[in-house]
Amino acid sequence: FSVATFLPQIFWLLMIVPKVDTSPVTKAIMKPLTVPILLSLVHLSIVSLSISAEGGTAPMAEFAGVFDPAGDNLGAMSG
Repeated sequence: FSVATFLPQIFWLLMIVPKVDTSPVTKAIMKPLTVPILLSLVHLSIVSLSISAEGGTAPMAEFAGVFDPAGDNLGAMSG
């Protein structure tokens, strides 16, 4: 889980930090689209595995409760 969480942040920073986003290193990594596609596939597999697991969609229901205007948003957030 930590790889899927923190690894994409490195590449995200390469794309958004000024002067780094136009560097040759960033262009070499991001131009062939290999890195973004691989990270997207890792994310898709994690989502697919969690949805197919027993109770895998339970966090989605809790998350939806946070944004329910008729509900107790703070209570939904604290669990």
